[in-house]
Amino acid sequence: MERHQLKRIMIIILATLNAFLCLYLVRQRVSERAAAYHAEQNLLELFAADGIALSPKTIPHGAPPPVIRLFPDGAELAQAAAFFIGDGATQTSARRFEAGESVVRFHSDGSFTATGLSNHVNPDAFCREFCRNWSYAPPDSDSIGEDDITLTARYGNLSVYNCGVCFLFDGDVLVEAYGTLIPRTGKPAETPKLTAMDALAIFQAKRRENRVVSAEIRRVSLCYAIQSTEEEALILVPVWRVETDTVPYYVNCVTGGLIFS
Repeated sequence: MERHQLKRIMIIILATLNAFLCLYLVRQRVSERAAAYHAEQNLLELFAADGIALSPKTIPHGAPPPVIRLFPDGAELAQAAAFFIGDGATQTSARRFEAGESVVRFHSDGSFTATGLSNHVNPDAFCREFCRNWSYAPPDSDSIGEDDITLTARYGNLSVYNCGVCFLFDGDVLVEAYGTLIPRTGKPAETPKLTAMDALAIFQAKRRENRVVSAEIRRVSLCYAIQSTEEEALILVPVWRVETDTVPYYVNCVTGGLIFS
């Protein structure tokens, strides 16, 4: 057999194998989509049987982000303390800073308190400057002018539902601040596989077990929850937020645990 004929036969064989492989992958993809569709329909029927409205459009199909490990940085703590009590603050311990009557204390779980303050500031400008330095959502215009303003932390484009700071004002004087200071940078760890469908199934099972009353699921979305560890590190864990007509619930993407808000 001549060499060019052998090449032609090999090309035909490879093309045939590729065609069979593509056909197999297409059939597998169709099968997976059909299984996902039936699972979704079964879940919708379960909620409907309990009188809970759930639209298919409410169920997102994206994957959770990775777990993020955060390690508090001493220089960042000093910068945060200076933000509240000025550059002349004295560091009296690894997590305590003082300037006159003002004291800022940081804790291993990421929380902090800033007391004894008497800073004359513009509340709106002060909050927005804080958000530019650390990753927190800017205040709503409706909250400006109130005695206390609460800001919610963000990491990337996701909110951290159990992480925020609160500023207490007396007119244009900041008198106290407290909350959780999220470090600016983190290191990605494992990526969980829990889907929105999985989270809804967990919510449905726990809802029945605990006899939770709700009539509608209005939105399902991703966010983070902050957790502390024994290593004095902080972890951002992705969670699915299930918003009902009563209160939101959160499903941990790593453990599958349901968090009642």
